[in-house]
Amino acid sequence: MGYSTRFKGEIRIDSPIPFDDVTGHGFTREEPFKVTKDIRLKVVEEPIPGQPGGYRRIAVAIVGLDGGFSCYDAIPDTQEIIDRWGEGRTFTGRLDASGEEAGDVWRMEIRDGRADEVRPRIVWPDGSEGLSS
Repeated sequence: MGYSTRFKGEIRIDSPIPFDDVTGHGFTREEPFKVTKDIRLKVVEEPIPGQPGGYRRIAVAIVGLDGGFSCYDAIPDTQEIIDRWGEGRTFTGRLDASGEEAGDVWRMEIRDGRADEVRPRIVWPDGSEGLSS
C-alpha cells in the first residue's frame, strides 16, 4: 500500500465540458471507462432547454478521488485537463490536500492556466517562521 492523500473542495469549470469529449481519457468513473488518473472530473446531468425529459451529461469540476490514494500525479493530471479542454474556459476554486504524515498539507490552485501546488507557511504567534530546514 502506498502513501495516501485526501482532497477536499473542487475546481469549477465554466463552461462545462460535454461528457462525450471527456470519456476515454481516464478522468471519469463511468463504465466502461474507469478513472486511471490521480484526479477526476465531476460529471452531472442537466436538463436540455426546450426538450422535456431530455438531459445531457457534462463535466462541471475537477475533484479528488474518493478515499485516499497516492495522487503523485495530481498536479500534472490537472494540467492535462487544462491543456486538453481549457481553451475558452475558466477554472475557479481549489483542492485542499492532506497526506498521511503530520504537516503534509497543501492546496492545488489554477493560476494563469497552470495547476500550482501551494504550500502553507507556518508562523509562530511571535511572528517567527516555523519548521525551518
